[in-house]
Amino acid sequence: MSSLAGKFLPWVRPSERGYALYLSKLRWDVMDDFVRRFEAARGSKLDMENADDIQFIQDLGKFLNSATGRGPLPGEGRGGGVGDASRGIATLMNALLFSPRLASSRISTPVYALKNMKPFVNIYPEAIQGDVAARNAYKDMSWLVAQSIASFAVVGGTINLLVKAGEAGGLPMEASGDPESSDFGKGRLGNSRYDVWVGYTQFGRAIYQAGSGRTRSAQTGELRPIGFRDVLGQFARSKFMPTLGMAIEYNLTGLTGDKWGTGTGFFGEDRNILEDMGKGPFTFISGIPTADEESFWTRFLAPLLIRDVSNALEEELRPLIPESVSGIAPQIDTSKEQPTLYKIPSQVYDVAKAVPPSIAAGLGIGITTFRTKNDIAYEITKDQPGGAKDYIRMQPFEQDLVDEIAKAREAERGVSRTQGLGATLDEIDAREVAFYEDLETRASTMTLREVNNEYYAGKEQFRVEKDRELYAEFGPRSEEVKEMNRSQMGPAELLVQEFYDALDSAKEVKLNVPLTSDEYSSILDAWETKMVNTKTPVSKAALFMVRMNTHRTEIPQGVLIRLSAKTRARYQAARDLRDQYREGELDKHLYVN
Repeated sequence: MSSLAGKFLPWVRPSERGYALYLSKLRWDVMDDFVRRFEAARGSKLDMENADDIQFIQDLGKFLNSATGRGPLPGEGRGGGVGDASRGIATLMNALLFSPRLASSRISTPVYALKNMKPFVNIYPEAIQGDVAARNAYKDMSWLVAQSIASFAVVGGTINLLVKAGEAGGLPMEASGDPESSDFGKGRLGNSRYDVWVGYTQFGRAIYQAGSGRTRSAQTGELRPIGFRDVLGQFARSKFMPTLGMAIEYNLTGLTGDKWGTGTGFFGEDRNILEDMGKGPFTFISGIPTADEESFWTRFLAPLLIRDVSNALEEELRPLIPESVSGIAPQIDTSKEQPTLYKIPSQVYDVAKAVPPSIAAGLGIGITTFRTKNDIAYEITKDQPGGAKDYIRMQPFEQDLVDEIAKAREAERGVSRTQGLGATLDEIDAREVAFYEDLETRASTMTLREVNNEYYAGKEQFRVEKDRELYAEFGPRSEEVKEMNRSQMGPAELLVQEFYDALDSAKEVKLNVPLTSDEYSSILDAWETKMVNTKTPVSKAALFMVRMNTHRTEIPQGVLIRLSAKTRARYQAARDLRDQYREGELDKHLYVN
């Protein structure tokens, strides 16, 4: 927004000159090559006094400018110049948006390309209708433009196909073709995503989401509804100038939050400007300095290249299981990530994994590096019969473990979230705890049956609320969700689903009136009896899963002692089994074919 950096900071001004000179020289050389080819095919030089030749030069120039990231802005003249009336618009766009010409080029490039592909639309300047040489020259130029577009598409598509082939061959890479996912069109190697489409997929994804009204969580993979205004708002915010993004994130205008200086980051994390300013630009992981992405100074002052490289390094160095929760998942063997053929320190190996994304970032390829809840879920379940599972297909007791690990990893980085899906589920958990505490204060004045019925009614209510949040676009435990999940369930999980289906059927008969404790116990008793009588490893695994899925919230002692003896026994069994699961003692019983 100003030239102050070039005046007062070293290296900035010569860097700007080198950057501008390189792009200007590149554009000039490509334009010169195209013009020479056209003139050679036509057999004569372009005449800058001829209106058709001038139009050709302008059309070709617009295409090459857009193809190299310099698109038009509103109000520009016929030749791409900016008049007095539109100069203010251009200045405002540059102040508000991050490289508005780059963004507009992603729309204008295919438009200008089609305009230059005259054989495909049979449009020629009237003056050369009978000039065979000129027609052939235009035809050659049209094919040259078409080849430029096709080569871009072929190179990008080939890279994605190679990544897809590597994924099919068992290599640690994947390519997403899901336009509802933030990974759409990107290749993934390790924890880094590579965007070889230089921003085009962002437009494609936004258009698709606006039409479908759905988006997929990058963390968990679940589909959720999204409105047109939300799609437009998220897309616009991703294009904001860092200074404007800062004002919105930290509520510096007083318009985007309740308290000045606090707000929500682009990915839903809490923001506090005073806390973030208090963090230094660097942090140390395993003794190696990396940029602290939660620092105000790093996020708004560090060059993007340094941030991309540092993010890749930080993610590879940071252990999957933080020390603060290392005791909750000892069954996850993260040592498998280190190669055994080479006796090198793990720290060197982790640094080496950050080299590919660093090289790609240096070449201008878009890089984002992060782990998701799905990644943690994969590590937990990758050695199970049937293969790894996504977070959304895990049993609730498994999701609890993933959530704890994810929160510990974020806390280690200084990230907190009081908004979004995770915060909503936490709020439901807090209300459930408060409900049991309130029930405890009233339990002494209630009969045992009343306490039991109210406990089971409350437990079911909060289960439905969580389902409604997790499967918001379908409704709680709808048939569509059940069928989607069934298609990917193992034998034990299918038996577990039988129990939940029985609960839902009983509720439907009662027109969704909460089940009484006797009704709930009757359904559970019948299902458990069936599992015990079956006497197979699969039925035993399903029995363990259902028991661990229940009573996941602490029950106050004043309520617990007034519940039935069978409920108290199941409550204690659930706690004991979950402890064994986290100690890795149940794997051979839970995960069977």
